[in-house]
Amino acid sequence: LFTGRSSANKEAVQIADDPDNHAIFVDTKLQSGDDGVQIKTSDAEIKYTWKAIIKKTETDAYYFLFINTIQAIIIPKRVFGSDDQKVEFQKLLLRNLSLEAEIKDEMHAGE
Repeated sequence: LFTGRSSANKEAVQIADDPDNHAIFVDTKLQSGDDGVQIKTSDAEIKYTWKAIIKKTETDAYYFLFINTIQAIIIPKRVFGSDDQKVEFQKLLLRNLSLEAEIKDEMHAGE
């Protein structure tokens, strides 16, 4: 008997075992400031201005900064060393994200 869960697990193992997907598992450094968000790995560096973020949403554990309808910068809240750092990041988001990105977050808050 095959279930959707075992199929998903099998796909996850295949993805993890594929050497072409090594970038998924490398250490990633994220920096943010008033100029935007910068993501650095040993292989790449990507910079996003705040205008590139079309929607922000969050859960208890993560921030999701969407750059299009299917791709997001995912920031685990556990990376913040203190509540003060998390508050400063939230202030940075409020100061720099467009009103439209914030409204989209508010509209989906109950989902």
